[in-house]
This record gives sequence, structure tokens and C-alpha cells, in this order.
Amino acid sequence: MNKTVIRILVIVLCGIMLLGILAMPLSMLAAEPMYFGRTTLDDSEKYVYDQLLAGVANCKETIDLDKNRNVTPQQLSAASLAMLSDYPEYFWYCGDYTYTQVNQSYISQVQPAYTLGGKAVTGNSSELTSARAALANKINDILSKMTAENEYDKVLYLHDYLLGAVEYAAGNDDQTAYGALIGGKAVCAGYTRAFQMLLNTAGIMCWKVDGTAVNAKGEQERHSWNVVWLDGKCYYFDPTWNDQGTYKSHAYFGLSLEQMSKDHVADAAYASVLPQCGHEDKGYHTVKSGVGTGVGILTDNATAEEIAQYFAITQNAAGKDMLTCSLWYTGAEYLNWINSNLGYLAYVLNLEGEYTCDGVYLGNEYCITFTGTVKQAQQETMPQLPGQDHTLGGEFTELLVILAVVALGIVALIVVLAIALRKKK
Repeated sequence: MNKTVIRILVIVLCGIMLLGILAMPLSMLAAEPMYFGRTTLDDSEKYVYDQLLAGVANCKETIDLDKNRNVTPQQLSAASLAMLSDYPEYFWYCGDYTYTQVNQSYISQVQPAYTLGGKAVTGNSSELTSARAALANKINDILSKMTAENEYDKVLYLHDYLLGAVEYAAGNDDQTAYGALIGGKAVCAGYTRAFQMLLNTAGIMCWKVDGTAVNAKGEQERHSWNVVWLDGKCYYFDPTWNDQGTYKSHAYFGLSLEQMSKDHVADAAYASVLPQCGHEDKGYHTVKSGVGTGVGILTDNATAEEIAQYFAITQNAAGKDMLTCSLWYTGAEYLNWINSNLGYLAYVLNLEGEYTCDGVYLGNEYCITFTGTVKQAQQETMPQLPGQDHTLGGEFTELLVILAVVALGIVALIVVLAIALRKKK
């Protein structure tokens, strides 16, 4: 094979590899570890981000910037916000700082402020050292008890743990992973940072997204949520809204960007780099629905019998039966279905006497709980004649007898035919 042929083959192979990379979906390209906030910055802002990150990670009191970079307050602000979205583990830095300017124009030094419990702390303080160790130990303890094997169930475990361990409440450290996981109280930023830190530590890429969301009153409010990568694709989660007090929802669990965008709008800086996630969803109800699971899909045309199969049954402290199902509604008007089918649904579920029915909903998720007594089904038996055995053993014995008689008959017929043929000879 001459050199010309070899060169042609090399060029062709390189071309194929390049085309493969260009044709590769965004989800595959983004599967490599990356820091989402940093991707929203231009090159000058990335420089500030990197300097700020190195200083905050080591709890430095002052961070010097190259005077020749001509860093502006706007660049510093953008870099600080991006770093906060990428590193929930640096909970002592919440974005407060002062800075020194050259000729009252460009920034030459940043003095970050570190806080814990609502009070200023220094990087080498015993309080901060203890807090860092406490959070690290807490995360390790949570992950050590996680038995899930696939990524989806790991995210579900950590999501449900977070909702059970945190109360939505304002207070010191309420916007940090530390406040959520150690203090047990947080607002949306605390929820999302704790979720992000848990997943990242578990080896699952998770980003924090800032923007606005339309609340239950129809009002827009500042909010934050998460985008998580599962099996090379991205899905959206809002652990804050899923925490409805005693009711732990999964209405905002594993949604596509299209579904999430119905009431969540990312800030422009994030929206410009957010992956489109135009693939099939991995919503909780889509993945986990099944007979007896307590999770199902409700359509306009569903019958009470079809929905009844999803319900899970448990007992409360008073010994009453509780039949519960979380339904994802795909139709136009959930209440129409409920008004038309609720009574018959209770009948299909075999409830007897008095019962209560409670319902809660969030987004397209509706959870129905019946509390009462499930009628015990009575076994029907067929009447038997004296001496007649209808058990499996009796039927099997009768079958053996019949087969034996048939076999003896066949043997006798063969013997008779053999004797007749010998006489003819």
C-alpha cells in the first residue's frame, strides 16, 4: 500500500470522526463534567471567576486581580453569581464582598465576606472548620445509606431524603446547602444547592438554575431550580416546590425543558446556554406508574377500574385502611373526571361503610387518598356431591385412572390384532 493511499485513508477516517462529533447530540457532548455557571461568562469574566474561586476555596481574606485586566464591577458581579451557582460546597461565601479600585475605575482587589449562622467568620475560625466537617460528614452519611443502583433511583432517593429533612423557612444560612442539610431550614436557593451538592457528590451532574416562576397565586417570583443529567440527557427538577409540607410531591421531577418552561423561566444568561432537552421525559409518574405502586397516569377517557389498579393500600395509626394514589393528569380538566368518577372509584376499591377522601395537587400531579375499611372478599366454593373430590389432587388422580384404562385398552387391541394376523398366516 503506497503512501498516497495511506494518506487518503487517514484523511477519510479523520473526516468520519469529525462528522461524528459534529453530529453528536448536545446531550452527549455535555455529558463531560463541566461547570454550568462558568459557561455563561465571557473570557474576561471567566478570569475573574477563576481568581475568585481559588480565593474563596481557600477562604482568603483578599483576592488580587491583574490591574492590566481592567476588571469592572459588572464583571465581578457576573463572575461571583456564576461561581455561586457552580459550587454549593463553599457555603460560607454568599456573594457579599467589597473591592479596591484603581483610579476609581478598575478593580485590583476583592475582599470577600464569609458568614456562618448570620455572623461574619474568618477562614481559619474554629466555627467554620467545624461546620465544613459537619457538612462533609452529613453528606457521606446520607450517601452511605443509599442502596439504589441506577442513576434515576439515586436521584429519587436523594430528592425524597431532602424533602423529608428540610423545612421551607427563612433563617440564618437559609440559602446554603449547609443551612438545608445541617440546620434543616432553607428557601429555594438552599434546597437547590443542597440537591446539587448531594447529586454531584454521588457522581451525577446537577446544575442550579436561576430565574422566575409563576406561583400558585399566578404571580411571578424570583426562584431557583435544578437541571440534572441522567444517562447523558438532561431533565429538570424543582425540589422546593415539590416540598408541600406533609405532602412530598413529584410534580417537578424529571421534566423536559418544554414542560418546565410552562411556569419556570430561566434568566437570559442561563437560557442562552441551557440544553434544549427535547427528548422523552423521565417524569416520576411515567417511570414509576404500575399496578399497586400508588403511582399512575390519568387520562380523560380512563375508567374507574383502570385507575383503581394503581392504588396502594396501607394502614394508619387508627387501624383504618388508606388507599393512596399519585396521578399525573394528561387531560384538560381534572375536576370533571373526579366529579364523574369519584363515588364509583370508591365502590371499585371495595370500600364499605363510611370513608373519607382527601386530595392535594401541584401542577399536573393529583394525589387522592381514601381512608376507611376495605371489604374483605369472600371465597366462593362450588357445591360438591358426596364423595366427589374437586381438589387438584383428586382431579389428577382421576386423570391417571382414565389414562391407565386407555393404555390397557390400546395394549389389548394390539395383542388381539397380533393373534389374528398369526392365525391368517
